[in-house]
Amino acid sequence: MGRSYGGFMTLLLITQFPKLWKGAVDIVGISHFTTLLSNTPLWRREQRSYEYGFIGKHDEFMQCIAPLNNTQRIRCPLRIFHSYNDVRVPYSESVQMYERMKKENKDVELTAYENEGHQYLYTENQDDMNTKVIEFFNEQKNK
Repeated sequence: MGRSYGGFMTLLLITQFPKLWKGAVDIVGISHFTTLLSNTPLWRREQRSYEYGFIGKHDEFMQCIAPLNNTQRIRCPLRIFHSYNDVRVPYSESVQMYERMKKENKDVELTAYENEGHQYLYTENQDDMNTKVIEFFNEQKNK
């Protein structure tokens, strides 16, 4: 389970080491650095590129490690949480991961919050997400 860059790491791990996981939770995570950078406002793109790589310079590496490009390897159920108003990691990062996994008939669910950004501030959303996460991991534990 991870949030933001930790969400990317969660997705990366379930694609690169699929046999190790019974379930995974991605919260506002990155599914592909190229699409993240392409959909990030220009003022943030250069700053993020120094962390993640530059489009046109590191394309091969970004394509290789992208969880979105390796969904066929995922064996465990995945729960994704995001918000429509996230300015750090665009909502589209979660939508494309969800849609790709659904197309491959994988066990995936996406929960999106209308009134949040990158951080969840509203207690009702935090409670909803935490309840869903606990129920999900309890289900996986018993399988």
